[in-house]
Amino acid sequence: MTAVGVGPDGGPVGVVMVCQGQITTAHLRPYDAQDGREPFGSWQRSRPLRGYDSWPLATGDADWTVTRPMAPLGETRLDFRAWSGNDWTSTSIGFSTADLAALKPGEVRYTEIDRNGREIPRTVTVEEFRAKACDTPSD
Repeated sequence: MTAVGVGPDGGPVGVVMVCQGQITTAHLRPYDAQDGREPFGSWQRSRPLRGYDSWPLATGDADWTVTRPMAPLGETRLDFRAWSGNDWTSTSIGFSTADLAALKPGEVRYTEIDRNGREIPRTVTVEEFRAKACDTPSD
C-alpha cells in the first residue's frame, strides 16, 4: 500500500507498506495520466523492499535514489504508486498540494478500498497506517 506524508520540513514523503511480494520502483504522475506519459518524479530502491519504508521525495535517501527529480507539484492532482517489474504493485494514492498542506509530520494519507471497491481517502498516523495497511478491505 502506498501513502504520502510530510517531513519535519513540510516536504513530501513517500510511504510504502509492502504486504506481499516486493517493490523496487516508485513514480509520481498526474492523476489522470495515461501509462506512457512521463512521470513528475521517480525513485529506484537499492534493494527490493519487503515491509515498511518512507523517504523524502525531493532528495531520496540511502535506500531510494531519485531517478527523475520531482517536478513542482502545482495544483495538479497526483498519483503516487510503487512496484517491482511486472510482478507486484501497490495501491496508489491520489492527492493534491492542498491534501499535503493539511498533513502534519507523523500523519499519512492513503486510499482505503472497501468491500464494494470504493476508494476512500484516509488520513491517519504512521503507526495506524503500518498497523492497518495489510488488512483486508473493510465495510
